[in-house]
Amino acid sequence: MDTWNDEGDPRFLEVPTVGDDYDRSAGNRSVQALIGAEGWHLGLLGRGSYDTGGDRDLAAWWDRDGARWRTNARYYTMPPWLQGLDAERLAAYDRTLDPLDGLTDGRWFGHAPESLADPSVRPATPSFARLEFDGAIRLIDHGGFGTDDVTDLLAIEVESPDQAGHVWGSTSPEEESVLSEVDRGIARLVAHVDRQVGKGRYVVAFTADHGQEMLPESTGGWRINGAELKRDLVAKFGPVVTRVAAGEIYLDHAAMARAGLTASEVSAFVAGYTIRDATPGRRMSSSRPRGSTRRCSPVCSPAATSRASLRRRSRASASRRTRRASSP
Repeated sequence: MDTWNDEGDPRFLEVPTVGDDYDRSAGNRSVQALIGAEGWHLGLLGRGSYDTGGDRDLAAWWDRDGARWRTNARYYTMPPWLQGLDAERLAAYDRTLDPLDGLTDGRWFGHAPESLADPSVRPATPSFARLEFDGAIRLIDHGGFGTDDVTDLLAIEVESPDQAGHVWGSTSPEEESVLSEVDRGIARLVAHVDRQVGKGRYVVAFTADHGQEMLPESTGGWRINGAELKRDLVAKFGPVVTRVAAGEIYLDHAAMARAGLTASEVSAFVAGYTIRDATPGRRMSSSRPRGSTRRCSPVCSPAATSRASLRRRSRASASRRTRRASSP
């Protein structure tokens, strides 16, 4: 379950954030804002007016299905200056991506511009990264940042590197292109703050919540079927599993206690889970993969990088640069 209920609901944020505490100490005179891609990114900002004495800080996140910015107007204020930073602007940015892969073929690393508008792909694109920094700069220009002696707070959740890793892989050329756009965005932002606020009069802090492994297809790994794993866990232990996510298994501890089970027992089962176990219906027959009795843990989530895969990608990238340099 999204702890923000997909509505930017701060009730489940159990403790105040740095922004909450500072805003309160400054008598709500500090301008505070967030631009991000998901409702739960509001945790970078705070609980807005949910707390007694709090105010409705500026906040916006991306509505994937609606292709627009949104907020929870009960506790936060929608920045009106984001108008025009929309699907049409993103489509215009998509049309500029073609040359970034070294080929002029109307595509970005083989992806047609219209395919990048898919809601599940959109936040993974360089265009979305560019749009987020556009929005951050507008917040600085129109939100009242740096206009008095009270320190303000602007939180930017840069989504595209994470999503590009999920969609195309952390070592993909698409990820490299996205990171280049993020670099340009940071440079734009810092130069803008220098002009608007003044060099040496602000602090830029970077943080990240996790890294990423390579996609299993590029390493010889095997994807774990989450639905099958949950079925197998329930078959083995009973209804003690509430959810299987990408990297976590959520257990019903009350049900575990009634069954006399421990998390260690569930963990041991998962540690011994094999590719054969992870195959729905166990129909291996002629399509049975090599090593199907190997354990999934090292096979499905390889920690080591495939050197051969990296060499192939390096050669492909060099080839694209050569073609680009030699094109008329």
